[in-house]
Amino acid sequence: MNWDNLSDKPQKKSGRYQGQKRTSLQPLPTPKPTPAPGQTKIEKLPRGITKIKKLRHLLADRSDGEKHSEFRYFKGVQAPKDLSKLEELQTLETMEASKDLAEQLKELMQIRKKLPRGITKIKKLRHLLADRSDGEKHSEFRYFKGVQAPKDLSKLEELQTLETMEASKDLAEQLKELMQIRSIWIDNISSADCGNIFATLSNMPLLSSLLLSAKDENEPLCFEALQPISNELHRLIIRGQCAKGTLDYPIFHSHGTHLKYLALSRCNLGEDPLAMLASHLSNLTYLRLNNMHSAKRLVLDAAAFPCLKTLVLKHMPDVNQLKIISGALPVIEGLYIVALSGLESVPSGIETLRTLKKLWLVDLHWDFEAHWIESEMDQKMQHVQELIL
Repeated sequence: MNWDNLSDKPQKKSGRYQGQKRTSLQPLPTPKPTPAPGQTKIEKLPRGITKIKKLRHLLADRSDGEKHSEFRYFKGVQAPKDLSKLEELQTLETMEASKDLAEQLKELMQIRKKLPRGITKIKKLRHLLADRSDGEKHSEFRYFKGVQAPKDLSKLEELQTLETMEASKDLAEQLKELMQIRSIWIDNISSADCGNIFATLSNMPLLSSLLLSAKDENEPLCFEALQPISNELHRLIIRGQCAKGTLDYPIFHSHGTHLKYLALSRCNLGEDPLAMLASHLSNLTYLRLNNMHSAKRLVLDAAAFPCLKTLVLKHMPDVNQLKIISGALPVIEGLYIVALSGLESVPSGIETLRTLKKLWLVDLHWDFEAHWIESEMDQKMQHVQELIL
């Protein structure tokens, strides 16, 4: 998912122990475990161990006792053929490598749809990142998915980050007590979910980052109920169809000046999404448009996006012409035009972007490079530090 994940994992401490001094550079002696008296040396796990469906921790290394080598003072055991049946397994130590082990482990990477039981007992929990993947089975649209919210999610009153929850008829009610939320991602949203969920999100006073993803690429999302009271909401990611008139709703019309980061995927806004967004979102610093239908000709006028530093246009098959009028994008640093298969000519006015540092022009029409060379663009774009063509 490239979606700027938040992480609050504690950092590991240094290997040096506090209050302890080393007086010699000699290596510490290597422990040489031997089996306890009466301990059986096994090479295989017991038959039927995979029938323990709820098994979560399996530690199975073995020792050769006094026969061990200095390098291999412990060894793994052979994995059972049906290892993948242990669907609840969380810890696995130590399996002996084999030609079948990789496939068995792949099957073990089962999809977890629910959070662990008892997670809501962690009253001080502040950051919960729980999206899941279908692996090779994922669709192009839903390459990551949310998990089901626990029934007592509302008990986590100190939660600040929640990524990613699966929309449900109860989710709006569960979120009402979570008024410390700064960042939340919600997946699998249907048209019927929009009103209640968006109204609840609107009342979160500290909300600053929001990702909303439809249940599929054709599901229209209506943003009429999304009227955030938080002026801190500056980061918005939408994946899915937008209902007609979306840009007239408060999230764009009234709140638009607070938005700094906007990423839209499969959200068809109209003929020229750049022109339409520029009139509402004057303070954007990052804009990404992906998998969108539009007019063949896109125009950035002289007043377009005065604060924008990064613009990404990707998978917009209808576009065959891009015009940049002098004065547009005055502080742009990165322009990424990728997979616009119909764009056969160099964007008009691109040489006026004097602040540009990175320019990607990748997977465009097969005639594009010839037009670039014919127009002597390498000479005109010498100020660009990174140019990928």
